[in-house]
Amino acid sequence: QLSSLITYHAIAGKVSIKDITKSIHDHKGIATYITLAGSKIAATIDANRNIVLTDETGGRCVISRFDVEQKNGMLHVVNSVFIPKPRVI
Repeated sequence: QLSSLITYHAIAGKVSIKDITKSIHDHKGIATYITLAGSKIAATIDANRNIVLTDETGGRCVISRFDVEQKNGMLHVVNSVFIPKPRVI
């Protein structure tokens, strides 16, 4: 379950906040990413210029700290946790 939760929050590649912002502007206000778990996350910019992420279940969070370099990629801190839909096995 922990592995599922973590991959629900991760996307492949090293994506900076500059990349996310550019993608949002290039795609008319919304950028869509596929997580390692295969779910969609939409990124938008709100009225306060925050990057807001929305998952498939309607859960929302704001990136509160961004571009934290890691050995295996880029880390962005969010102010909430997405809970994936239960999967039928």
